[in-house]
Amino acid sequence: MTILFEGKMDNGEVYQLKTLSFANKSEILSLQVDTIASIDMPDSLQPLSDGEVDVILSGKGLVVGVYSNEALVAFRVLLEPPLDDEHLGLDIGLKNQQLSECIYQEISIVHPHFRGMGLQQLMGQLLMKEVKEKNYGFVLATVAPFNIPSLKDKFSHGLEIAALKFKYGGMLRYIFVKDLKLDSEFGKREQLIPMENIEKQQAVLDSGWRGVGIQCIRDEWFVVYKEKVN
Repeated sequence: MTILFEGKMDNGEVYQLKTLSFANKSEILSLQVDTIASIDMPDSLQPLSDGEVDVILSGKGLVVGVYSNEALVAFRVLLEPPLDDEHLGLDIGLKNQQLSECIYQEISIVHPHFRGMGLQQLMGQLLMKEVKEKNYGFVLATVAPFNIPSLKDKFSHGLEIAALKFKYGGMLRYIFVKDLKLDSEFGKREQLIPMENIEKQQAVLDSGWRGVGIQCIRDEWFVVYKEKVN
């Protein structure tokens, strides 16, 4: 494993950020199982299968992990997706020749005892730096509505909501995208739509608007939509 970064958490524990390999496969799968079992909304995460981990670790992506006291406490994944009918690029209107330029921000796992320490964002910053140094055209990701930490994370890395559809056998997901070669331009119009209002969000997305942020107003979550002009 290559050590990419060393630091201290808020509780004073020293951690190391490393690239992971096949030698870490069992740790990855074990941490994923333990973490998903501990969350209130397990359906909000789409776990990696054993086969998907093999594909990623064989060179079709990148996994970084955080170690504390020699134990894996967090990891985050990038995946080069197969060119099939489930490709997220098709859900947002990319052309066939653009699909091979895409990489997915996949699952991000943080052990319950280490949440709230900024590890998800730290891993994301490093992976986005890696993406920008390679010849990718688009970063894509999916997030479940009301998975607030993951929504905030995607917006923090400049991704935008481009669609809201059922994926993974019928689970509702926001589909995020970031064009790495062309910055989005927006008009002056803006809408705040309740996150629970699925049909209205789908309508504005179908009209070319993009979700660019979220706000909590009197205990209700809204998605901020702006009209895309390029």
